[in-house]
Amino acid sequence: MTNLSKLLRDSSNGHYGPIRVTFYYFLFGLAWIFFTLFLKNFINEEQDPYVVTLLVNRLVFIALGSFFLYWLLKKVAILPSINNHRLTPFSLACAHAMLCLVWMVFVRIFAHFAIDDYELRIHFIFLSVVILVGFISSCIFLFLCSVQNWVDLNKNGSQTFTFRSSPYRIMLAFLAVTVAVPITSYVVIELMAPQIEKSTYADLEITARIRASQLDGWLAEREHSTASTLQSDGFIHDVRKLEQGGGSRFVREAIEGRLESLMVAQQYQTMILFNAGDRILMSVGKKPENMISVLNGIGKARNKSYEQLSLQDKKRHDFIVPLYSPKDRQYLGSVYVELDGEAYLSAYLNHWTTATTDRRTLLAEKSGRDYYLFRMSQSRDDGHFEVERNLITGNSLGIALEKNGNSPGMLKGRTLENEVALAAWYPVKGTNWFAITKIDYKTLMAPMRNMAFFFNFAIVTILMIFGIILLFIWYVMQRSQTVAMDLREKQLLNNFYTLPFIGMGILSISMNKWLHFNDKMCEIFGYTREEFDRMGWHELVGLPCEEEQTGINALKEGISDEFCEEKSLHRKNGDDAITEVHFRLVTKEDGTPDYLVVTVEDITERKRAEAEVFRLSQLYAALSHCNQAIVHSHTELELFEQICYGIVHYSDRRFNMAWVGLVNPETNKVDMVASHGVSLDLIEPFRNMRIVTGFDNLDKDGPAALAIRQNQPVWIQNVDEDAHLVPWMDLLKKMRIRSIAAFPLYQGGKAIGILKVYSSDINAYDEQSQNLLVEMTGDINFALENFEREEIRQRTQAELEESENSYKRLYMERMQAEDEIRRLNQLYAALSQCNQSIIRCKNEEELFGQICADIVEYGQMNLVWVGLVDRKTQDIVPAASAGEHRDYLNGLYINTLPDDPAGQGPAGQVIRENRPVWMQDFLHEPSMEHWQEHIAHFNWLSSAILPIHKKGHVIGAIFLYSNHLNAFTESSQRLLLELMEDIDFALQHFEKEEQLQLAAQVFSQSSEAIMLLDSCSNIVMINRAFTHITGYSEEEALGKNPRMLASGQHDREFYSTMWESIEKEGRWQGEIWNRRKNGSIYPEWLLVQTMRDSQNEVTHYIGTFTDLTERKETEERVQWLAHFDPLTGLPNRTLLHIRSNLAISLAHRRHEPLALMFLDLDNFKNVNDSLGHGIGDELLKQFAERLKNAVRDQDTISRLGGDEFVLILPGTDTDGAAYLAERILNIAAQQYNVERHEINLTVSIGIAIYPTDGMDFDTLWRSADAAMYRAKQNGRNDYCFFTTEMQARSSRTLQIDNALRRAMEREQFSLVYQPQLSLKNDRIVGFEALIRWKHPQFGNIPPDEFIPIAESNGQIIPIGEWVLRTAVSQLKTWQDRGYRDFTVSVNLSAVQFRHPRLPELVMNILEEAGVEPGYLQLELTEGVAMENPLAAIAVIDELHKRGIRISIDDFGTGYSSLTYLKRFNVYSLKIDRSFVRDLPADSEDMAIVTAVISLANSLGMRTVAEGVETREQLEFLHSKGCTEIQGYHLSRPLIVEKVEEFLGAYMQKETETP
Repeated sequence: MTNLSKLLRDSSNGHYGPIRVTFYYFLFGLAWIFFTLFLKNFINEEQDPYVVTLLVNRLVFIALGSFFLYWLLKKVAILPSINNHRLTPFSLACAHAMLCLVWMVFVRIFAHFAIDDYELRIHFIFLSVVILVGFISSCIFLFLCSVQNWVDLNKNGSQTFTFRSSPYRIMLAFLAVTVAVPITSYVVIELMAPQIEKSTYADLEITARIRASQLDGWLAEREHSTASTLQSDGFIHDVRKLEQGGGSRFVREAIEGRLESLMVAQQYQTMILFNAGDRILMSVGKKPENMISVLNGIGKARNKSYEQLSLQDKKRHDFIVPLYSPKDRQYLGSVYVELDGEAYLSAYLNHWTTATTDRRTLLAEKSGRDYYLFRMSQSRDDGHFEVERNLITGNSLGIALEKNGNSPGMLKGRTLENEVALAAWYPVKGTNWFAITKIDYKTLMAPMRNMAFFFNFAIVTILMIFGIILLFIWYVMQRSQTVAMDLREKQLLNNFYTLPFIGMGILSISMNKWLHFNDKMCEIFGYTREEFDRMGWHELVGLPCEEEQTGINALKEGISDEFCEEKSLHRKNGDDAITEVHFRLVTKEDGTPDYLVVTVEDITERKRAEAEVFRLSQLYAALSHCNQAIVHSHTELELFEQICYGIVHYSDRRFNMAWVGLVNPETNKVDMVASHGVSLDLIEPFRNMRIVTGFDNLDKDGPAALAIRQNQPVWIQNVDEDAHLVPWMDLLKKMRIRSIAAFPLYQGGKAIGILKVYSSDINAYDEQSQNLLVEMTGDINFALENFEREEIRQRTQAELEESENSYKRLYMERMQAEDEIRRLNQLYAALSQCNQSIIRCKNEEELFGQICADIVEYGQMNLVWVGLVDRKTQDIVPAASAGEHRDYLNGLYINTLPDDPAGQGPAGQVIRENRPVWMQDFLHEPSMEHWQEHIAHFNWLSSAILPIHKKGHVIGAIFLYSNHLNAFTESSQRLLLELMEDIDFALQHFEKEEQLQLAAQVFSQSSEAIMLLDSCSNIVMINRAFTHITGYSEEEALGKNPRMLASGQHDREFYSTMWESIEKEGRWQGEIWNRRKNGSIYPEWLLVQTMRDSQNEVTHYIGTFTDLTERKETEERVQWLAHFDPLTGLPNRTLLHIRSNLAISLAHRRHEPLALMFLDLDNFKNVNDSLGHGIGDELLKQFAERLKNAVRDQDTISRLGGDEFVLILPGTDTDGAAYLAERILNIAAQQYNVERHEINLTVSIGIAIYPTDGMDFDTLWRSADAAMYRAKQNGRNDYCFFTTEMQARSSRTLQIDNALRRAMEREQFSLVYQPQLSLKNDRIVGFEALIRWKHPQFGNIPPDEFIPIAESNGQIIPIGEWVLRTAVSQLKTWQDRGYRDFTVSVNLSAVQFRHPRLPELVMNILEEAGVEPGYLQLELTEGVAMENPLAAIAVIDELHKRGIRISIDDFGTGYSSLTYLKRFNVYSLKIDRSFVRDLPADSEDMAIVTAVISLANSLGMRTVAEGVETREQLEFLHSKGCTEIQGYHLSRPLIVEKVEEFLGAYMQKETETP
C-alpha cells in the first residue's frame, strides 16, 4: 500500500500522473460493472425492458465515463499538441465517447448476427464491457506515459510530441486475443444448442408419455374401485329393498350416504341411481348437462356387464356401473358416475408439481374448439394450492395442440407464462386431456452458459492482469530513462548561478554562512563580494518577522518544499529596496537538510509602477461610477449620494470624505443634502456650518464660498497653511483633514451648490487627481442641466395629457350615450319578439326555450337560462338555456336554502325575497364568492337575475349574462321587468289551458262511466268507460233515454223515488241493477246530479256509475278465504276454531270422546330448498287429498300453515285414533309424483283425547302439539299420545315462555365473564360473556333451558342484542380504565346468525361504544356453521372483512366438513369440554384433542380448550400446542365487580413470578 500511495502521489502541485489517472478510471469501470451485475437482479430478463435497460446502462456509462475522464485529464499538468491541434480534456473525452459508441455498435451487431441464443448474447455483451474497460485503461496509461516522457524531455519546449507505435501494437494484439476467446466459446455453444435441444425433446417425450399412462391408469383404477364398491352385495341388497318399496328411510339414507362418500373420496361430481325401468331412484351431486345422453347410455347398459361396457366405451370422464342380483343375475338398475375434473386434477397435479424440480408437468384440456391449461397455483387468501384453469387457444402451445389434433407432439416457443420453453405432450386415453412436460430454455442452457461465462471471465481476467504487468514493466523502464536524463540536466544547472538576471546564492542551514552566490546578489544589497561573503543573512536583512521565521522553520523541518516572501531591504548606501525572496531546501540522501537555495529579485521599480497604476485605476473607477450614477439616477438627491459614495469608495481611502450642498436662497446658506465618509458625530456640525455668499468679508470665507463666488475649483493642499480655514480648524483637526478641494455646481448657468472633497494626506490632489475631479464635476453639471430639461419636459407632457384626457372623457360620454340607445333598441326588439313567442308557444318548456333564444339574439346577451325551484330539494334546476358557454351550467349547484352556502348567493336571495338582483361587476360581486372558481373560466362582466311567478308565487328565475360592464342601466331594468310581467301572465294562461285539458282528459279517461243528459233526460255525451261497461257505442247511445239500460229488476216505485230525490235534493246515489247491450245483468253504483243555470232551471243531468261485478265477486272470494286455505282448500285456523268448538259442545252434550290430531310433515323444508316452493305446494295439495280420502265426512281437516295440519275427529276414542294414525302414516309414506319428481314423505302425529287431555280447543291443541314434538324426538314417521309428563313439561315451557317475554324489561338478565389464558405467554387474553337469568319465582334458570325457548318464540333476537350491547359497553369501560390487552367473546345463536343484518348490527354497536372491531370475538357452534355452510361462509367473510374475529364453539360435537371448514375465515376452534373432562386418562379423548389441535395449526387457527379443571389437563394441552384455555382451574365465571380484582391479582402474580 505504501508503494501504491507513492505511485499515486505524482506531484506536489495537485497534478495527476499516468498511474493515478489510469487507476481511478479502472476503478470507475469496475464499479460500473458491479453495479450492472447488481441491477441485473432486479429486471426481468425475458422482457423488452431488460434490453432497453442494458442500452440505457451502456449510454449512461459512456456519458459518465467520458465526464469522469474529462475531470481526471483536467488534473493532468499539461497535454501536448499533435499536428498543430491542441489536445484538451474535452477533445479526449469526446474521443473516449466515440470509441465506446463504436465498440458498443460493433458488439451489438456481431452478437445479433453471430449468436442466436438470447442469454449467450447478454453474457457476451457483458464480457465486452469488461474488455472495453481494460482496453481504454491501457490506452489512457500508454498515452499519459508518453505525455509524461515528452514533458520530462521537453522542458525547454523545443521538441514536438509524437506517438510511439510499438506499445500500441502490442496492446492491440492483446485485445485481439482477449476478444477472440469469448467469441470462440460462444460460437461453439451456439453450434451445440441443436444437439442439446434434440436430446431434451426425447426426454420430455418419454416423461409426457409416462405421465399420460399414469393418469390413464389412475382413472382406470379409480373407476374399477368404484364399480367394485357399487356391485358389492350390501349395496345391491339395499338397492333391491329400495326398489321393492319395502325399504325404510334408513335404507335410503344408507344408499345416499354410500354414494356421497364415494363422490367425496373419488372426486366425482354426479352419481345417479336408476332402477330397472330407467327411472331415477336417487341423485347425488350436480345434475348432468346432457340428461338425454345419460338416459341413452343407461338404456344401452341393460343386460351388459361392467367389463363389457368398459371395453366398448373408452371415455374416462363418465361411466355406467350395471347392478345385478348376485343370485339370479336379475338386472336391478345401474349407476351413472361423472368425474369432477377440477377436484381430481387438484390432487393429481399437486402430486406432479412436487415430483420434479427442474421440469414441470402440466395438463391441457380440449373444450370445444378451445384449449385450457391446468396448473396448481397458490391462493393469496389462505396459501393453499388450488387448480388454476387458463385459456391457451391463442398461445403458441394451444396452436400446436390444435394443429396436431390427438397426436403427440413437441414445441419450442412461448408457453402460458410467456417464457421460452421446450415442451412435449402426449394424449390421455379416453379423455380430451393432454399430459404436457416442459422445461424452460433458460434453465436448460443455464449450466453451459454459466460455464462459458466463468471460463471467459477467467481467461479475460488473466490476460488483462498479464497485460497490466507488461504495461507496468514498460512504465518502469521509461521512467528509468527519464531519471537518467534528469541527472544529466542537473549538471547543467550549476552554470545557471553565473547568470546576471537574478540574485542567487546557496546558504547554510544556520543562515550565517554563504556557500555560493553570484554578482547580482552583491549588486542588489550594494556590497562588494568580500563584504557580502563575511555577512550572514540576518546581518543583511535584519531579524526575521514571525511569519518569516515560521516559513523558514517549516522549510527546514521538511513540512514544505519552498518558501517565498516579499521583503523590504536597506542597501549599504541607505536606500530602501523591495525584493522577492525564494527559499528552497536541498536535502541529503538520508533526508536531512543540506543547504538552502536563495534567490533574490529586485522589484522596487515594479512595485512603484503597480502602485501608480492602481491609484489611477481607482480614480478612473470613481469617474466610471459617476457616469453610471448619472445614467441610472432618477433624482438629483440620488445622483449626489452616488457621487459622494463613488469618490470615497473608489479612491482607495485616498479621499476620506465627500459631500454636496445646495444654496438656500432664503437663508443664503449652503445646506448639505448628501455625504459619504462623514461620521455620525460630525454630521450636525457640518449642517450648521455657515458659508455665506454675497456681502460677507472675503477674508473670513472658506474654500466652498470662494469656489461659488469665483466660479472655479479651489485646491487647498495643506489646511494648516490656508488662513481662510481658521474658523473651522478645530473641526478639521478632529476630522484629521489635511487637504480640501471644492467645486461649484451649476444648473441653468447659475451656481446652485458645491461639491467638497476631503483627504487626510497633504498634497493629495496631484495633476491626474485634479483633472479627474474637474472632469467629474463637469459631468455632474451636465447631469443637472439634463434634470432641469427633464423636469420642463415632464411638466409640458402632463399638461398635454390632461388636455387629451378631457377630450377622451367627452368622447366616452358621447359613446356611452350612443351605446345606451343601442342597448335599449335591442331590448325593445327582444321585448317585442318575446311577446310574439308568448303568443305562439303552447307550454312552459317551449316558452322558456324561446324566451332564452330571443333575449340572446335580439337583446345581445351572451348567455340566458331559466332555472326552476325543485320543491322537494329547493335546488334551482336549469329548465332552458341559450347563448354561448352553456357548459357553465354543468356542475353548477345553487339552491334557495339560507343556511346552505349554495343558497347564500344572489339566486337564493332573488327566490326568497321576490326581487330582482342586478350585478354590474359580476366577477367582483361579493355574493358570488362561493362560485368564483366556477365563473373564472368565462368572460362575463355583468349579470342579472329576475324572479318568475306563477299564481303569485316565485317558481324560479331567469339568469342573464353580458360581457359588458354596467350592462343593465335603469332603462334596461325597466324593460326587463316589463318582460317578466308578460312571462308571468303567459304562465298563468298556460295553467288555465292545462286545467281545461285536464278536465277533458278526466272525463275521457275516467274509469267511472259518465253520461250527460239534457233537460229532457236524453243522452248528449258519454265517455269511453260508459261504452266499456254497457257495450253501447257513442253513436248508439246519443239521443237515447237511459231507460234502455233498465234490467227489469226494479219496479216503478223505485224509479219514482229516485227521480223525486233528484228533483228535490239535486242528487241521488245508490246501487242499481242494469242490463248490458249483450243482455247480461250487472250491479252498478250510480250517482245522478243536476246542473242548473242562473235562473235555477235544470239544464243538464250528470250520471256517473261504477261496475260492481268484480267487487261482488271479490267479496265472495274474501269471505271464502276468511275460512279456507287457498292452497289446499281445507278449512283454515278460523273455521277450525268454529268447527272444533261446535264438535266439543256436541261431544260434551252426548258424553262422547273426541280426538284432535296434530300432523307435521317431516323434513318438508328440504323439499322447498332443493326442488322449490312450487314443488312443495303441489306436494301439500296431494297430501291434503290423501287426508280427505282417509277420514269421514263429519271429520274436519285444517291446514294451519306451512306443513302443519290439524284433524278434529268427533266420536273417536284412543283405539280409533291409533288406527287412523297408522293409516295416515301409511298413505303419507307412499310415493308422490310431482312434475317428474318422485318424492317420499313421512309425517309425525301428536294425538290428544277429549276430555282426558283437555276441555277446550286451545288445551287440546297444545297437548297434541307437545305429543307431536315427542314423536319427532322419537325419530319421526310415528305417532304419539299426549301424557301427563308432557303436560308438566309443556306447563314448564309455557311458564318460561311467558316469563321470558318480560324478563328484559324487568332487568332479570345479567352477564358473567370467564377468563381465557394464553399458554404461550401466560397472560389473560380474553373473557367469554355468559348470560344468567335469575327469576324471582323460578330462581336461577340455566341457559340451556331458556335459550331454546327463546329461539322458538323469537325472543332470542332482542336478548342476543342486549348481550352484545352489554358486553361491548363493559369492554369499553375496562379499556377506559387501562385494561386493553384482552378481547371479549359473545355467543351467537342459530337465529341470530341467520339474521340478514347481523354484520350491520354488530358494527353499529361497536361504533356506538367506540370499540375497535378487533377486540370482539363472536362464537357460533359447529352445528350452526354447518347448517348452511355457503351462507355461513358469506356471513363469516363479511364479519372478517370488518375486523371481527369468529370462533367455532363446541368443536368436535357436530359433523363438520373439512372442505367447508378450510373456507371459513375462523380465528379459533374451541374444543368442547366433553373431550377435556377425562384428560389425560382417556386415550380416545387424547387422540381427538391432539387431532383437533393439529388440524387448527395446519389451518392457521388458534385452539381454546373449554372446561379445564386440573393442572394435569393444562399440562397436557400445553404439551400438545393448545393456544388458550378456560375453565374452573383458571377461574369460575366472574361478575363484573370481580373481574378487575381478578385482573389486578393476576398482574401482581406476573410481576412477582420471574
